Amino acid sequence: MRRPTKSSIRDLVKTGEGIRTRLKDLNNKEKELEAQLKAIKRNSRRLEEEREEVSKETMILRSLAKEQASRVEAKEAEVERANRTLEHSLKSKWIATRHLFA
Repeated sequence: MRRPTKSSIRDLVKTGEGIRTRLKDLNNKEKELEAQLKAIKRNSRRLEEEREEVSKETMILRSLAKEQASRVEAKEAEVERANRTLEHSLKSKWIATRHLFA
């Protein structure tokens, strides 16, 4: 069996140190990626909550818009009736007074 030489021992030590350094770098990168993933998940949850809130607000606004449209339609009908009544009244008064201008 051959005895390891100083050179081969040095190479093995350098290789071991290189492996440890690379492993440390990979562990640091893993921690960094885990932190980024956590932040992304937090952001995703926040966006989902905002989307739900916007959806609720949209439903409320739609309901209010429908309610307002109904009120506007009712007011338009009321104005139309008032216009017809006024027109009828004015026509009646004109018919009653037109002989004064003849």
